[in-house]
Amino acid sequence: MKKFLSLFLTLVLLCGLCGSSALAADKPEKVAILWRLYGQQGADCELVVEELNKVLREKINVELDVTFVGSANYEEVMNLMISSGEKLDIVTVKDGQYPGFVNSGMFYELDDLLAEYGQGILGAYNGFEYLLEGARINGSLYGVPNIDNKTNSMLVAMRKDLLDKYSIDPDTIKTYKDLEPIYKTIYENEPDIVPVTKDPALFSSLPFSFTGASGYFDGVSDAIGVLQDEESWELTNLFASEDYFDFCSTLYSWYQKGYIHKDIATTTDTATTTFKTGRYFSFWYTNNNNEKYASIDATNNHGMEIVCKHLTKPVVCMLRFLACIPVTSDAPEAAMKFLALTYTDPEVVNLIYNGIEGRNYLVAEDGRLMYPEGINGSNTAYSTAMNFQIGSNLVMTPWVTNSPTLKEDIVDVLKNGVRTRSLGFAFDTTPIANEYAAVNNVLTQYRTALEYGTIDPAEFIPEFVAKLEAAGINEIIAEKQKQLDAWVAANK
Repeated sequence: MKKFLSLFLTLVLLCGLCGSSALAADKPEKVAILWRLYGQQGADCELVVEELNKVLREKINVELDVTFVGSANYEEVMNLMISSGEKLDIVTVKDGQYPGFVNSGMFYELDDLLAEYGQGILGAYNGFEYLLEGARINGSLYGVPNIDNKTNSMLVAMRKDLLDKYSIDPDTIKTYKDLEPIYKTIYENEPDIVPVTKDPALFSSLPFSFTGASGYFDGVSDAIGVLQDEESWELTNLFASEDYFDFCSTLYSWYQKGYIHKDIATTTDTATTTFKTGRYFSFWYTNNNNEKYASIDATNNHGMEIVCKHLTKPVVCMLRFLACIPVTSDAPEAAMKFLALTYTDPEVVNLIYNGIEGRNYLVAEDGRLMYPEGINGSNTAYSTAMNFQIGSNLVMTPWVTNSPTLKEDIVDVLKNGVRTRSLGFAFDTTPIANEYAAVNNVLTQYRTALEYGTIDPAEFIPEFVAKLEAAGINEIIAEKQKQLDAWVAANK
């Protein structure tokens, strides 16, 4: 009897152990992702993550552990988590900051992980492999760029009711200077309307063609050393150039005339917030849509009919965002499996980009997406702008505000579009880290006021340039030139 009881207890224990092992094997692997938000966290963000995790458990036995972070604090939070050794499996980083993070040893090298778990990602770049190759640093990949329409340009968005009222033809607008007579008309005839409010985005943050005195502008990732001659690889100091002085002088003239929102350099309100007050005629912003669909998108987001016109030529100019796996990850394989789905799986991509069908969006008769009645881009409970941070737009479902041929358009522009010559160049600021920090402090001190027109460039640009030179901008440009020359030689 004792022998039987002993055998019985042994069998029970073994079964228990087997059951525990089976349960452990079936337990989803946690992937911690730092999810970048633009604007406030929507009420449905957590709900969408719950739905996404149901899908991920079924497809790859993975669950996301999401920390939502506003874009303004994202890099600070990421640095703190990684430096303290906290588990973090996926982050999205801006292309301009990517080389610095890589050189600081913050991310895994991804080539082996991609070969084993990310074949779908590699296949997604068919025909525009240059995007992936452009993310290599010293021959290795540490991040994978999202796939979207990587053209960008500055547009002006204008109220259609006022264009119609004064018979203004928006097709006459080719550069920012063409706006002056239009702003004059609005200012003189609409005393309660300010011609322009935020966001006239900082001129030198635009790494694409600029129609100035020279007709060419390539910001080379950070505008500290730029290309202003289409035939030359010689970097110049943008802030000491005639183009820069001319731009700032024009904006200063407009500010003095009352064409520009008087608190434009200090307000924290966005264009969307200020424009909805009805007290403004236009704002400037960057967008990768053509003019027709930029107009539809702006109209939907601002609650009034808007017409958009390009102020700069659209070109493929950036990697934009890259998904990276931090060195504090304890699940890099699972992280790569998840990333692969964001380039290949429409169900996963639509959840991440758009939320839950029937709640956050509806499917229109033509198959594109639309908001439910009473909902728009400004009051939706789910809006994360993840479509330009992670994964591939080629597997998402377009919205009614997008062109019906959006995916074909993206493929065409990535394969055949005009590119800035420096696309794919990554500037390593490590050798001049002290000068880089000092110069950026000077830029912070002067650029916003100069580029929003609130201070006189004739008085302040000489002072600005002198302080930049004292902080080391010439040393930075020399180091950047050395790295750019090596990059050009290696990519001939």
